[in-house]
Amino acid sequence: MRLAVLTDASCDLPESSYQQYGIKLLPNALRIGRQWVLDERDTHISDHVYRVHLQHDAGNTEWQVASAGAIHQRIVERLMPRYEYVLFITSDSRQSSLHRHATQAAFGLLDHDTKLSLDPQASARFGIRIVDSRHVGAGLGRLVLEACEQLTRGASPADVAAAIEQCRHRLHCRCVPGPSQRPAASPNRWWARLQQRLGRVPLLQRDRHGAYRALRHHASRARAIDALLVGMAATIARGAVIGPIVVAHGGDLDALLARPAYHRLEAAAAQAGLALLSTRISVSRTLELGVGATELAYLGHDDV
Repeated sequence: MRLAVLTDASCDLPESSYQQYGIKLLPNALRIGRQWVLDERDTHISDHVYRVHLQHDAGNTEWQVASAGAIHQRIVERLMPRYEYVLFITSDSRQSSLHRHATQAAFGLLDHDTKLSLDPQASARFGIRIVDSRHVGAGLGRLVLEACEQLTRGASPADVAAAIEQCRHRLHCRCVPGPSQRPAASPNRWWARLQQRLGRVPLLQRDRHGAYRALRHHASRARAIDALLVGMAATIARGAVIGPIVVAHGGDLDALLARPAYHRLEAAAAQAGLALLSTRISVSRTLELGVGATELAYLGHDDV
């Protein structure tokens, strides 16, 4: 079966992973101040948005996912001619309307496919499955990666959807937000604002409900990022990690990779035989976490 995995631009994975598994991308439209930007995970556009727009208009932004009509059109024009089945893994339905739009588009595709099946030249029907990842950013990237690896091993789309459901409960996501991070990213806004006024930077963990809680606060963003990376290395050393780790950074990725703390994480992953995948945070994700944020995601043996 010719099968394509589709996700949206908030899925943080390296370009090499997109190419290796042939992952298809649905862009997001972003309003930053008075400017509209199309997020297609283009590095040059991301750099420009980081430097020019988000630094000045971080509090005046909007993330607009593709409409049902746009999803329908993209699948019909770009995927149906080449594939027999699409596994669409969407960003968190609690944070965006993408899953709802994708479901609406799927019903339209059924009507479209019914007409196609009447064509004697049509060799096969077209199928689509919509899966709500309940995650975004590095977490979404880790689940998409898991889906691709399972499909490579011969799993069916139904089996992959069931596996994602199980993996969601064992997906750990931690981050250090950027200075423009919205207070809504923390469930305790009063405490978060107090710590921010004191100049302290939180190390946050995402729970299964999509809310963030502070594990601890640090005197600077550099120390918080180092604590995030070194803590991940310690988690690997305990044997608590399954498969690849995704690290995403909303800024100069080379500077992050040059940090001694990252080298410790890299060494721990290599010793455990785990892949360490580093990438830029998408502009879509940066709207929530802020420029300069760092996020990582991994599957663990224990539930979140």
